[in-house]
Amino acid sequence: RGDVSYFDANDQASLELEDLITIHVMDDGSGDSSAVVAAVLSLATSDGTDNTDGTALSGAFSVSIDNSNQHAQLEPTVALRALCPLNPQRLANTLMLSSCVLRRDVRARG
Repeated sequence: RGDVSYFDANDQASLELEDLITIHVMDDGSGDSSAVVAAVLSLATSDGTDNTDGTALSGAFSVSIDNSNQHAQLEPTVALRALCPLNPQRLANTLMLSSCVLRRDVRARG
């Protein structure tokens, strides 16, 4: 939540949602998804180890920066995409799809 007094006092300020990526974990009732959930939470709460340029937010997300266009975009890390792909993948030798999927709900408008 933002500070209402700031937005009331400053007619020039606005708040816009630029990037939103959601994580969807499906479970067939067997409880097998608990390992995936634990791994995702571990990534999301860990520090970004490649944070040499200030772009790693955590082990799950980073910011891709295009300096020439002065634009930054939220991106899932390779580690998160390995657990939860942006496109559902078939599990090896089955008809089942991966139990964790990323979805880009809002992409930057710029």
